[in-house]
Amino acid sequence: MNTSNFLDTYFPIYRKNLNQSVKETLNRDFEKTDMLMFKILIINWVIVSTATAFTYNTWLLGIVGGGLVTLMGWLAVTFFKGTLISRSVLSSAAMLFPVIMVQQHLGRIDMHFHFFVMIAVLFVYKDIVPLIVAAVVVYAHHVSFMFAQQAGVTLFDTPLLVFATNCNFNTVMLHAYFVVAEVAFGSWIINITTTRFIEVINLEEEVQELRTSSLQTSRSTNDISKVSDEIADGAEDQARSIREIRETFSSLLKDVDQYQDTTEEAARDTSKASHSITNLQDAVSGIKDSSNNISGIIKTIDNIAFQTNILSLNAAVEAARAGEAGQGFAVVSEEVRTLSTQTTDAAKDIAEKIEANIKKTEDVTTLLREMVKVFQKVEDGIQNVREISNSQKSRIENVNEQTQQIDNIIQANSTASRQHRDAVSTLLTQVQRQQTVVERLNKRLETSA
Repeated sequence: MNTSNFLDTYFPIYRKNLNQSVKETLNRDFEKTDMLMFKILIINWVIVSTATAFTYNTWLLGIVGGGLVTLMGWLAVTFFKGTLISRSVLSSAAMLFPVIMVQQHLGRIDMHFHFFVMIAVLFVYKDIVPLIVAAVVVYAHHVSFMFAQQAGVTLFDTPLLVFATNCNFNTVMLHAYFVVAEVAFGSWIINITTTRFIEVINLEEEVQELRTSSLQTSRSTNDISKVSDEIADGAEDQARSIREIRETFSSLLKDVDQYQDTTEEAARDTSKASHSITNLQDAVSGIKDSSNNISGIIKTIDNIAFQTNILSLNAAVEAARAGEAGQGFAVVSEEVRTLSTQTTDAAKDIAEKIEANIKKTEDVTTLLREMVKVFQKVEDGIQNVREISNSQKSRIENVNEQTQQIDNIIQANSTASRQHRDAVSTLLTQVQRQQTVVERLNKRLETSA
């Protein structure tokens, strides 16, 4: 095992790969532990100044010596709190109080137990170094005081003692063995607890990240739930709107069908009217032709009357030549001439009326011809309307079919939205459960820390 692996294994707080959060948490823990150790030093100062000083009246050693040791601790927590220096000074001070107790009781072996008690107290640190420092201080005290005791060294007329009896190197080594055993066992415990502590810190970070992620997921889920509700409501509104549109198109389609029926009826009526006008035009043309024929006949009658009139004039001349014998014939001739004149006048009157009728017939024919053109345009217009109506009907039917497809899609979307809303609600419930679990785990971690 190389040096780097050794340090990482037995001194986990000095690993180079510790993240900043772990370092900050360890520093805060070291500061709290330093203050705890300082309070323990104050308690020890009270003990050595009262209880342990009572038996041999070693008040001065307890008060002054304990005060100096406590002052060491105060300087450490004041200027170096949370550092390795503070931990080393406080662990050394923790070992000096058992030294004072042993000296107060003149090397009484029972007072040595306090070394083991204070070493066990140092387990609160998540660092093996204070145990090592404590072990070095204990060993240095035992060895130095053993030689001082054997040499008879005194301080303020009081001999320096470490063992009341059997003050020799074997006894020192026996005590050192137990100290080393406790330090080794304590180092194993500290190594485990520190490793677990670092793991808990890392777990806390992961829990915090999970908590943050859970909160974000919860907010996102709430947003998704709101959006899902809006989508579902919007889908239902769209479905209602599409149904209204379909009803409108269905009504419009009925109107178009009715309009087509009306257009077809108008087309039939127009066709009949056009056909009647054509027949009327033919009849007027026939009347015109008949009038022309009558006009010819009237001209023939007029010519006959004219010739008759000439003949009657000739007859009158001949009757005049005949004298009395021709008077009867003259009367007849006069009557014939009179009748011829009347016939001519009547023929002229009839001719004028027939000419007027022919002119009116021509006007009627022209008007009918224009009416035929108008009806033709009407028929063409109706045909265009029919084609446009058919096209509109086809488009409306197409739009209606597309609207039906849209309605089906919206219905499917509405169903999917409701299912999505139910799924989101379930997801939100799961997220809330997850948050509850994370909160419980976070509280447990805070309690364990």
